[in-house]
Amino acid sequence: VRCEAVTVDVTPSGDQRESIVLTAAPAAAGQARAWLTAVAASLIERARCQDLELVVSEIVTNSIRHGRPGGEI
Repeated sequence: VRCEAVTVDVTPSGDQRESIVLTAAPAAAGQARAWLTAVAASLIERARCQDLELVVSEIVTNSIRHGRPGGEI
C-alpha cells in the first residue's frame, strides 16, 4: 500500500489542533522539523523535542523517497 499524502495533526492541549501538509521535495524535512519545534517547544523538554525532530525527519524523508515526487506528505 502506498500512501501519497499524509497530514500530521498535533493536539497540544484541549481542543487546539495543529497540522501541516508538505510537498514531497527535499526541503520538506526541514520544514517539518521547524513546524514541530514551533508546536512542541513549549510543551516538552528540549531533549525530547530533538528526539521528535529526528523521528519526523526520518518519516518525511522516507515518504519522499518512497512516495510520489511533488505530491503531498
